[in-house]
Amino acid sequence: MTAGELAVAFDHDEALSDSLYLYKVLAVTGRVQKIRKDETGSYSVTLGTSPTGEAAVDCQLDGQFNQRYATLQPGDSLRLLGICAGRLQNVILVQSIIEK
Repeated sequence: MTAGELAVAFDHDEALSDSLYLYKVLAVTGRVQKIRKDETGSYSVTLGTSPTGEAAVDCQLDGQFNQRYATLQPGDSLRLLGICAGRLQNVILVQSIIEK
C-alpha cells in the first residue's frame, strides 16, 4: 500500500485501522519527504505521496543498516517494511527496513 493510503485509512477510521494494522508488518511505498538522523545516529524518514506533506507515514529505520540510509535523498521512491505502531500526528512504522 502507499503511504497516502495508509494515512487516509487512519484518518477515516482510526479504530478500524488499529484493528487491521497495529503491530503488523506492513509494506509501504512512497516518496521520501524528510530524513532525520538523531543524536544516537539512528535514521527516520517521512514517506508521503503529496508534496505538501499531507497523508504521511513516519518510519523509524532499523539501526543495523545505517550505512545504507546515509545516501537517502528527499524525493527518492522507497518501499519499506515496518511494524505499525499506530498513529500520533502521522502513522508510525518502527524497525523499518528498505525492501530491495
